[in-house]
Parts: sequence; structure tokens; C-alpha cells
Amino acid sequence: MAEEGKYLIGESLRAKLKSTIAKVDSIPFGGPVTRLAHGSIGDGPTFIPKVFRVCTATGSWPAESSKTVTFYGVTSTPNTVSVLNKLVTLPAPKGTTTTRIVNVAKDGTQWYLVSFQMSSKTAIMATNTQTITFMGTAATSTMTYISSCDTQTISFAGAGQDKTLTYVTSISEVDVVASVNATLDTANCKIVVTTTTTKIKAANSPTTTTFKTAGTSQTATIISLAHTQTATLMSTGGTQTATIMTGTYIATYISLEI
Repeated sequence: MAEEGKYLIGESLRAKLKSTIAKVDSIPFGGPVTRLAHGSIGDGPTFIPKVFRVCTATGSWPAESSKTVTFYGVTSTPNTVSVLNKLVTLPAPKGTTTTRIVNVAKDGTQWYLVSFQMSSKTAIMATNTQTITFMGTAATSTMTYISSCDTQTISFAGAGQDKTLTYVTSISEVDVVASVNATLDTANCKIVVTTTTTKIKAANSPTTTTFKTAGTSQTATIISLAHTQTATLMSTGGTQTATIMTGTYIATYISLEI
């Protein structure tokens, strides 16, 4: 008869227990299967283990939804399981083919998401600040200016020479004998001479003036202005102020790995 608190077991059951313990001990630390706890539901004899697994998941994973994940490092099938996310909505990773490492655990017959991949981030914090004043911008204005232009050649008369011109400024009339007739006056025994006169124009003293003759043709190059252009100018207005960091320190925090 066994003492109180001690039990006698048969050789067959003892061998089975030793075999089971040896199998559990052969699983390497951190292996794909880790038994976190053992227990039973209610008072019945049914034994339902709770299992922890490391898996990979792709795409987004909304909270309160199930997702099919793949056991990490397991290539033989079946190697997937449907897991319920009771934690937080996970966005899809930046890369379309990127996978996220997640940790899942089985409670009874249901798999649950228990943790997901995180990363360490570095943030720069300000310890001191300083206010600086700088010139702000005001309204703009438009300026019109002459753009680059072309040249062209023109012809003109060169310097001439001084010339003197003589001309009559006024005309006067004078009487001149046009014809002479002689007749014999027999009664008086004399010759009678008669004349016919006419008026002619006579030039007065001539007048002189000086003028310049045209010189030889010459050429010159001048600038031909093209169309004008406009430019927008920035006129400065009042000043503005800005606060900048003059002293910083670095802090590390944990963030979701995207």
C-alpha cells in the first residue's frame, strides 16, 4: 500500500511518461513550438494545451478580423493557421511583398495575435530655442525693360562743299531806238528823221549767295530696338520672426515596424 501523497504506477505507464518527457526535453530552446501552460477546461478530464508560435503575415490586418498566417521557418504543409487580431489595426508594410513577423498563441481551439514586430526609432528633441527675425515678402510688381535688340545700316550724305551762286535780284525797263526813218522835206529843203522806240528789260547789278553741294553717300550702323519684355520683381515688406532649436538631445522610442 502506498503512503499518503504517493502513487504506485505500472512499468508500462512509467515508460510512456519517460518517453514523453524525453520528447519535450529534446525540443530546442526558442524552437517553433513552446508550451506556455497546460490546463483543463472545467472539471472534465479533457486536456487542452495552450501553444505559442512565431509566424509571418503580409498586407494590412484590421482589428477584430482574422488573417491566415504562416508558421515561421516551416515549409512542410499544413503550415498556416487562421488567427484573430484582438489588439490593434496593423497597416500594410511599405513594400508590397514585405512580410511582418507576428507572435500568435492558441487558447483552446482559437488562435490569437499576441504581439507584432516593433522597431526602435530615434527622435531629436529641443532643449533650447531661439527667435530670429527675417525679411518677409510683400506684393510683387512688374518692370518693363528693353530686351536685346538688332542692328541695321542706314545711308546718308556726307559733308558737301561751299559753292557761290550769282543771280539777278531785280529787273528795270529802258527805252531803246527800235527803228530810224529819214524823209526829204522838199518844201523846206530839209531831211526829216523819225525814230521808233521800244522798252526793254535790263538786269540790275547781280547778287551772289553761298550754298553747300551734296557730299558722297556714307553708311552708319544703328540699334533697332526690339519689342519690350516684362519681369516680375519681389518687393520686400515688413519683417517676420521664427523660432528655431539651438539645443537638442536624442531620445529613443518604440514604433510599429512598417
